[in-house]
Amino acid sequence: MIRTTLRAVAAALLVALTLAGCSTDSRPVARVGRHTLTVGDFLRAARRWNAGRQLPAEQARPLLLQEMVRNELLLVAAEAHGLDTTTFTRQHRRAATEQALLAALSAQLAPADPGVSEAEVRTLYEWRRTRSDVQIVYAPDSATIALALHRIEAGDPFARVADEFGGAGMLPPGGELGFCVSGSLPQPIDDAMRTQAIGHIGGPYRASMGWFLVRVSRRVPASTHPFEQERASLENLIRQRKRQRALLAGVERLGPAHHLSLAADAGQELFRLLTPGRMGGFGSALPTAAERRHVLARFDGGAFTVGDALDDLARPEIDRPNASMVPALREWVRQRAVTRIALVEARNRHLDEEPAVAGPLADQINDYILGGEYETVRTGVTPPDEATLRATWEPVKNRFPMVRQAHVLWVVVADTAKALAITRGSGQGSLREVAHAVDPAIAVHEETLRFPNGDPRWATAQGALQRLEAGQWASPEVTTAGFRLLQLVKSEQGPVAWDQLPPEVRRSLADNLLQRSREARLSAYTDSLRRAIHPVLLPENLRGVPWPAMAGVAP
Repeated sequence: MIRTTLRAVAAALLVALTLAGCSTDSRPVARVGRHTLTVGDFLRAARRWNAGRQLPAEQARPLLLQEMVRNELLLVAAEAHGLDTTTFTRQHRRAATEQALLAALSAQLAPADPGVSEAEVRTLYEWRRTRSDVQIVYAPDSATIALALHRIEAGDPFARVADEFGGAGMLPPGGELGFCVSGSLPQPIDDAMRTQAIGHIGGPYRASMGWFLVRVSRRVPASTHPFEQERASLENLIRQRKRQRALLAGVERLGPAHHLSLAADAGQELFRLLTPGRMGGFGSALPTAAERRHVLARFDGGAFTVGDALDDLARPEIDRPNASMVPALREWVRQRAVTRIALVEARNRHLDEEPAVAGPLADQINDYILGGEYETVRTGVTPPDEATLRATWEPVKNRFPMVRQAHVLWVVVADTAKALAITRGSGQGSLREVAHAVDPAIAVHEETLRFPNGDPRWATAQGALQRLEAGQWASPEVTTAGFRLLQLVKSEQGPVAWDQLPPEVRRSLADNLLQRSREARLSAYTDSLRRAIHPVLLPENLRGVPWPAMAGVAP
């Protein structure tokens, strides 16, 4: 919603990235071309590979090692194809690296688990027994919020000022947040909501994302659960807010520490370049080389230029400012400059060299490159044609009998409440008994269906009946006349020729054959890479490695 320096940077810093302890064991477990896989790599891969797999160590270790070698072969091939240097890969590497460094820096700027006292939890619980109807005005800087306050004091309606100053889509209409409880808004707005006099225009208040005016029109009691039911969630909320407060304070110190200064025309220059009437919006800004070099912000050892700003605006993962408001553009410049300072700070602290950062980051980038190589191999396989599908189905059709005839009960009910009542009775009797218990006037039909069936009402029912046993009900189906409810009484099954197979079964068979062909192509491809590259496996160095591999456990 509201985007300025500290909120946006803190949001990036708070991106959840697992920084579990990583082994630095550099003993090799395999060599693939110029690449060496180590015990540390194996442990990191094992922590991801363990999920959902329950295998004994003697089976799991060699399987995982083979999978790692296969992936490394594909990475070698991807490098040979240049997939690691494409524009998309460079963009992904940059975004992933920045995210990892910002997350690592956040772990140092703010404690992961700040303490929360019993008194704090009980106080917040009491505060949340009242809710306040809140209305706000937002502005990105102090001068603009002062102008907004002057307009209100001169008689302009609060709601009109909120709409004009908040920017399109940044606040609800009229700045109306509705009823809020303590802990739901950023400070100091949260405290103002709780303590400010009814009807009073409070502020300007400076929060992490900008400046605010606040008005509370009324307060009413709020329903709450017993304290013990709320305790855990409230404690977690306080912990999150404490960490965010510490993080924001740490981020706020970065600018002055690196002597950040914004050019006087930072907002105006971007506005001039991005005004739709001149350039057609973000995507059409084509500044000259001299304009791209224009400095919008400076800090120790670096600068943020117009070219940097336009490059950032082209990145899909970065929030865009409100291009119609010069103060918002200026604050966006500050945000991007502080983000660059945070990245400089992270590298100055050598966080990019920490195994807990470098290892998972390398995995993420490799996964992206692997995905591209997989797709390159897979797209070379064409879907099976009709003749291949028919030839595959005929020899196995006796192993997969399908419903040829079904005796069913069914009803169509237009009344939603009655249809729901009948559905709830599933398993409590026959469809006839349940339907007549709800409404004796409901017509229950009994019919024998044969497949394939040319009646459009039943043409697609074969697949649903195939999944039912005698006595079971099918899921309700919406028809033009209402909800159709169906119960299978009994069925007869037998082999089905290809021409009589339901379309969904044909599609499933085609998908399975395509997947098998792709896997065969991938296997043949990796076999050829193995013969060309001659990987060397050193499984003896895995002796004594714990299994399952646990985060932070070194051999």
